[in-house]
Amino acid sequence: MIRSRGRCLSSAEAPSACHSNFGAGLSYKLIVLTSVSILSFGAPVFAQTATISTETSVPVATSTADGGDPADIDITENGSITIDQVDGTAAVTVDSDNAVNNDGTIQIDELTTRSAS
Repeated sequence: MIRSRGRCLSSAEAPSACHSNFGAGLSYKLIVLTSVSILSFGAPVFAQTATISTETSVPVATSTADGGDPADIDITENGSITIDQVDGTAAVTVDSDNAVNNDGTIQIDELTTRSAS
């Protein structure tokens, strides 16, 4: 019997002996791989959360909310983000796979200009 990577190439004397153990290792490997795959995908992934619980005037983005790393943003009841209106500026930007929970205030104040008299 000649085997190559677990397969019979030739077995003139006892063809059944050539195939008797083929697949026994395969089913074990399949079970192990399936178990590892389920563990890999079944394990919960906990996202980081950046909490805003006071007043701030700095815009935030989900991609950099946790010290430069992506995170969910949670604005608590006492938290607020208030910025001055500037074209193209948002108080909160969702630019990653993270979420924003707002129980506080997000406000953009309109800029007023005074004319010289």
